Amino acid sequence: MKKKIYNNITIIVAGGVGDRVDRSIPKQYLSIRHSTTLRICVEKFLKHKEIDAVIVVIHKDHVFLYEEAVKGLDVLPYVFGGERRQDSVRHALEEIQKYKPKNILIHDAARIFFEEESISALLEKLTMYKGAILAVPVSDTVKYYEYNKIKKTVPRNNLFLAQTPQAFCFKTISSLHQKYKNEDVTDDAAICEIDGLDIAIIDSSILNFKITNAKDFELAKRLIEYEYERKS
Repeated sequence: MKKKIYNNITIIVAGGVGDRVDRSIPKQYLSIRHSTTLRICVEKFLKHKEIDAVIVVIHKDHVFLYEEAVKGLDVLPYVFGGERRQDSVRHALEEIQKYKPKNILIHDAARIFFEEESISALLEKLTMYKGAILAVPVSDTVKYYEYNKIKKTVPRNNLFLAQTPQAFCFKTISSLHQKYKNEDVTDDAAICEIDGLDIAIIDSSILNFKITNAKDFELAKRLIEYEYERKS
């Protein structure tokens, strides 16, 4: 039998406890339109013609929740997360090294409204760059606030809000996660920035927001319902 080729693998980071949503279970496993936020993300990537496999990073206490969420889906064996998000990503990169992928997409399970076209656009950018991310330009006036006072207005020119998925050459991002594992970063592009690599930005939509709190989750449910009704 011909060995499967894994050119593009997606890592979905779903190891958080999600306590800011104020629910009894983590937000990635909450029910949303007969599904869960995690399952919605996994299915979107699995349906994309350029994605060869998906691996999910989970919390060690969430195995049952995870297995219920992805039941029936063809995913790679899960990997347990670490103390920080970057540790979780590094664990996944180490696990999938045996598949020898060419490119990696890294995505947060709390973002379910990314578009299929954005996956293709990110992979296209990897023909010219070692990494590419989704982001939206800052449109509001930005204030620097400290000690209960506004200190200054920050020029918003060239400011972007980073999103996921983010895409990278596997060898590059895997090596940099090892090299800078003692640094504290909030996304994977930051590790490339530390090393001086040029990272491309693809304009995204504010609808690709991160479900962080209870209000975000309620908004997500309404948007899912609206999308379902529109397609019906």
